[in-house]
Amino acid sequence: MADAAVPDGAPPDAAAPDAAAPDAAAPDAAAAAAAPGAGCKLRRGPLSLSLRGPALLWTPDEAARADFRVIFNRDGVAQHVAPALGPLAVPASSGLAAPGSPPRDAAPDAGAAGGEPARASWPACEVASRFVFCMDHGGTIRRTPLWGGEGPPIGAGRRGTGISAVPLPGGHTLLAFLSDRKTSEGAVTQAFAVLDDKPAVPLSEEGSGATFVALSPWKGGALAMYIDARSALTPVHARTVGVTPEGKLELGPDAVLFVGDAGESRLNGALAIGVDGPAFVLLPASKDMSAFGMAAIRIDQAPRDDMPAVWSLYPNGLSPAPIAATQGVSPIHVARVRPVAREPGSPHALELGQLDAEGRFQPRCLAVEGKSFKHVAIEADRDGSLWIAYTTASGTFIEQRALGP
Repeated sequence: MADAAVPDGAPPDAAAPDAAAPDAAAPDAAAAAAAPGAGCKLRRGPLSLSLRGPALLWTPDEAARADFRVIFNRDGVAQHVAPALGPLAVPASSGLAAPGSPPRDAAPDAGAAGGEPARASWPACEVASRFVFCMDHGGTIRRTPLWGGEGPPIGAGRRGTGISAVPLPGGHTLLAFLSDRKTSEGAVTQAFAVLDDKPAVPLSEEGSGATFVALSPWKGGALAMYIDARSALTPVHARTVGVTPEGKLELGPDAVLFVGDAGESRLNGALAIGVDGPAFVLLPASKDMSAFGMAAIRIDQAPRDDMPAVWSLYPNGLSPAPIAATQGVSPIHVARVRPVAREPGSPHALELGQLDAEGRFQPRCLAVEGKSFKHVAIEADRDGSLWIAYTTASGTFIEQRALGP
């Protein structure tokens, strides 16, 4: 494991690798259609990492798969972990259940493997181009060279909230984050964007708040999505972002794609984008008073108001409901956490599946079950397999899955 404090342009000197460890709804039965382990064979893991918390899965475009890394945020500093990815059995103390076996209760939250004490998690770092973006405990966000070096503060975010960053053409980088601003109605959390190291500009429209924000490369620029979870309703906004020939940020029209039922500040989502074709906003939310699930909201040539959602229902509600999706590969892969059954107190499952061209969720397997999950990440490897990372009360785990026919 190594942090980013190494000479610029050189790979981090990894220490000893980790060795422990239209508005349409899918049928109600769809959420339970994935058999445990069926359709996604476990290739490596689960491996218990020596650090815990939100993880970024990352492989340099020019690197071999052997350079696959997990990046953690440690108070605004990126720490790289190069896992030892040999085949491992499920750790007996992990609190996780292997596919097809009965779930076990998670172990007490006593800190991750390697002796790291339990603590509040910093949000995941983000990589864009040659830079890594991390938020520290006070909300300050820095853009530092990926392989080490100093970076000035480029944003003052709301502490503990997630950030998102993507590369833009011409070597530019785009950062999105949430920050509190005082208005005539009091303090409001809004979304902001930063091009390179220029001053932040509002990403959310005046009068709109934001409780979650995400970016993805899209159509030669970027697609920005933000959620404004309120006590009465939950608008989901999207807009395109680009760079003018003069090197200035260019924001497309703000579209209210979808308005869901009442939300809460922990409501999150994901942007799912294949190689070609449409993008999808994925939102775990209430469909109505009696149904909860994942809404897939389609974006074609440009974001538009009032788009229909395709629903994939869960057996019951869940808050928070972690979700992640791949970007830039086809088919689109989704990792989501949902209850296993309708009964209160049901264990939770990390489910893997794919989106079809219409946004319908095709379940592939319940990868792992446990008492609860916090953070989820997914990344497609060059060979078509999937890497997934997830955090439970026992620590953060990584595993590799191969999707069957």
